[in-house]
Amino acid sequence: MLLAPMAYLAHQPWWFYATYAAYLSLMLVVHNVVAPAILWRCSGTYRKEARDLKQRLVWRNIATSMVHAATFFTTAVIDFSDGDFSCRLWTSNSPFQEACFALMLAYLTYDTILVIVTYLHGTITFPMFVGYSVHHWLGIISYLIVLGGKQGGEFGTYVHLSELSTVFLHIRWFYERTKRPEALGFLITSALFALCFTATRVLLPMYMIIQQYSTVHLWTDAWRGQAVFAISLVFYALQLMWFVEVATGVKEGVQALLKPKPKSS
Repeated sequence: MLLAPMAYLAHQPWWFYATYAAYLSLMLVVHNVVAPAILWRCSGTYRKEARDLKQRLVWRNIATSMVHAATFFTTAVIDFSDGDFSCRLWTSNSPFQEACFALMLAYLTYDTILVIVTYLHGTITFPMFVGYSVHHWLGIISYLIVLGGKQGGEFGTYVHLSELSTVFLHIRWFYERTKRPEALGFLITSALFALCFTATRVLLPMYMIIQQYSTVHLWTDAWRGQAVFAISLVFYALQLMWFVEVATGVKEGVQALLKPKPKSS
């Protein structure tokens, strides 16, 4: 059954392939040209660490991921501009939603390539490589299922809202990497990240899963709705694992802020 949506890719209109190719090319240009140029100009820390290939890959990937996350949060806002937040996950895909699927499949292709490259260069461990690969392939399969059945486009829109937390996560990473964890901007960004993560990756997915469970029978092909529901449960389990780390970080951060500072002699 999973081969059915994959075969559907062979029957997409020309603009789908054009959108996919254009966004994949854009991500590669951002990673290899735009990100290093901006980072080199703006960050002394990057200029020092860029001598090492592993560090260059990390910096450029973070920058590219932030661009992608901001782009997809924007697409979700645009898709919800009609004011309909009813979470009807079984409804037919709109052309705009299917264009967003092409963009996301292009990004997952880019990131899959990058995961392989970073593993071969020793930047990530084998367990991390497996984890990232499984995460990406489950994402690809879920998008193909929704794309193949021409149903469930709103599912993708709700998922894309969660990309806002990624933007704040990466801004926070830049603060840490440039040795500025005491800056007010770092504290504000950390708080926004924790709030966005809780809202868009814990509470909203919980609501979506409840909606999916109660509306599986409304899908034209029941197996598609069941498959998307099952994949959503796997992703939600991952989000809860990450949420524990986020909550732990928030607790430690608050404790550090409340800890009395030693008096200067």
